Amino acid sequence: MRILILAPALAGVLIIPYSLDAYGTLLVFTLMTNVAMAQSYNLLGGFGGQIHLGHGAFFGIGAYVSALAAVKGFSICPSSAVACFAAGAIAWGTGFFLCRARGASFALASLSLLLLLGLLARNLSGLTGGLSGLSLPLHKGTVLVTQLSILNALASLLVNFWFARSATGLGLRAIAQDEMTPRTLGVPVKKIKARAFLVGSLLAAFSGSLYPWQVFYVSPSSAFGLEVSLSPVVMAMLGGTGTVFGPALGALVMTVFQEWLFSSGAHFRLALMGAVLWLLGSKFRGGLIRKIWPATKQGSHLISSWRAGSWRSGGKG
Repeated sequence: MRILILAPALAGVLIIPYSLDAYGTLLVFTLMTNVAMAQSYNLLGGFGGQIHLGHGAFFGIGAYVSALAAVKGFSICPSSAVACFAAGAIAWGTGFFLCRARGASFALASLSLLLLLGLLARNLSGLTGGLSGLSLPLHKGTVLVTQLSILNALASLLVNFWFARSATGLGLRAIAQDEMTPRTLGVPVKKIKARAFLVGSLLAAFSGSLYPWQVFYVSPSSAFGLEVSLSPVVMAMLGGTGTVFGPALGALVMTVFQEWLFSSGAHFRLALMGAVLWLLGSKFRGGLIRKIWPATKQGSHLISSWRAGSWRSGGKG
């Protein structure tokens, strides 16, 4: 019954790009990309309580690998598949090392990955085009790209919904409160964090793989710039980290406000992010969604649920 209800709704959403002009298509693509990036950050940065400043690195990996595949003559779907595979391999290889750290150490370690990849993109000019970047051949598939971005945003919402109700999500919430207590109870802390790191990285990589197909261009600043790194953090915190729909709300608010600034001739994106972070820290702790819909207090029952064996009874989630 649910499929019969959701299928027509999904089909209706995917038809929307056909009725939009070029600007409308780009706006929907930008919004859906922001939603996917904020929601994918929320897995480890929200439920897990880790400040993941390097999350944008996997967006950049997806963008560059997809662009390189496109230059070689691949179509959008194979390009995105190759990009996600490459990003997944890097996330799997680096995840267990990065997830050994916590707090500020994890934030700096993940940020160093972003900076390293940006440096490689600028210096490996024979492969990446250097500071000039890579240009893709023009095509007429922007509607398909926008549809894929919508599906990616919906997938990121569903993954957050599953994480919030799974044993893995319960583990992440317990880790966010006090990492040492679950560790002493035998909870595989590094494994849980690495799992969230990998899933979030794949969603970010798919977002990045669509980007050059929409704008026909990718450069080190657009793939690995500071704005790419800060945007998911700010949007998720604005909407409410650790909630299912909060990051999507933050992405919507930030996208609308940034487009208004852009259309009015003001170019203060990074300054805007700094101002939002300041407001979040001083006035809106917990995010907008907790102001609109107060969340249930998460307290010591999470830790006690571990003692009661919830991880073991929760299956392999």
